[in-house]
Amino acid sequence: MLRVMIFSFAMLYSSISIALTMAPANPDGSALPKECQLSLSTVGNSYEILHPQCPQHEIDREGQKFMFADTFPVSGSLSRRVHFWRKIYQSYSIRDYVIHSKEYPELAIEVVRLDDLIDERVKPRRTLRYRIRLAKANFLALAKNKGVPKTQEQERLLNLSEHITDKNKYKTIAHSLRAQRGQKEFFLRGVAAAHRYLPHILPHFEELGIPSELAYIAFVESSFNLKAVSKVGASGVYQIMPFIARKKMILNQSIDERRDPIKSGRIAAWLFHDNLRLTGNWPLAVTAYNHGPFGIRRAIRRVGSDRLEDLISSYSKKRFGFASKNFYAEFIAAAMVAKPLVEGYRAEDHATPLSFRELTLERSTNIGSVLKTYNIDRETLAELNPDILPRAIRSSKTKLPKGFILKLPPEEPSPLS
Repeated sequence: MLRVMIFSFAMLYSSISIALTMAPANPDGSALPKECQLSLSTVGNSYEILHPQCPQHEIDREGQKFMFADTFPVSGSLSRRVHFWRKIYQSYSIRDYVIHSKEYPELAIEVVRLDDLIDERVKPRRTLRYRIRLAKANFLALAKNKGVPKTQEQERLLNLSEHITDKNKYKTIAHSLRAQRGQKEFFLRGVAAAHRYLPHILPHFEELGIPSELAYIAFVESSFNLKAVSKVGASGVYQIMPFIARKKMILNQSIDERRDPIKSGRIAAWLFHDNLRLTGNWPLAVTAYNHGPFGIRRAIRRVGSDRLEDLISSYSKKRFGFASKNFYAEFIAAAMVAKPLVEGYRAEDHATPLSFRELTLERSTNIGSVLKTYNIDRETLAELNPDILPRAIRSSKTKLPKGFILKLPPEEPSPLS
């Protein structure tokens, strides 16, 4: 029986009231063990998703059943990575930093909570560097003493890493420690944005005959932040690179169609469809969205295998680094967390699915003519068309090119209709 639970949660810049419908954990209707289930609770005026530690055999079972194993297989080391990223997305706050290994991401050494720091004058980065150095020293001591712990902390780290079979694991871990920030608040804010746009994005994936779950890659790329821009020039919720946009989209001084989630969703679907053709299976096709399909094909030739697990363990090129190795696991985790939240979202008026009609311009038209002809204001035009850059919206003389798909408010129904 579905349970409807209504919460109010405080996000980074605004408070949004939502209702969530939580379905059984597995598609076959069976429930996961209690300690592994997604649970919800409220603390004061905040919204919190809890996911306690779960036994490894249940992590494997969870990964196999939740995300349609035939299409998106998850097992072994991949299931441990997925479990780690699920906790990053749904359990850890942006005020939490998880110290873990790049080579074995599931190995969470310590959670540093900034709210627990006594001296506010101490910079968080300094605290994180100190905790990482401390963990590194303990792992190097274990390596030097051939796995014999000399302190209680070293014994804890020994037990924590006992599932890793690499004989040089202590040195590997020591030199691969990093801090991962929690993403819970970013993720929840993305749910509200995704609810507005996904109903218009999913058909692009369905038309190409590819799984609609792939649309949730936007949560990995940007947490569905419409204004996201990367340091390498990727933009929009699907982080489309400029060289791809110039082939398939309008990209000039006034318009950047990558900023429109619906238009960029169409390009993302096309990329996934092409990646599958070039790589042969979905784990590699998803990874190629980050690493590039031809980079994946080089890795396949070098390793002699088309299994993602083999590429992660055996392909050592610098460019195939932490981001590429974890991209598929992040996607699975993001879809597992976001999909039931988005599908169960009962929005208030300000978060209803976007409503509009489309007009393909038959000739070049300026902004002023659009505002006058269709009797709309600049704010509405900007909201419906985020691909028109803000500085272009402000000028009535800005030209919209022939072929541009303009979104307008839905027509008012006729009194006789």
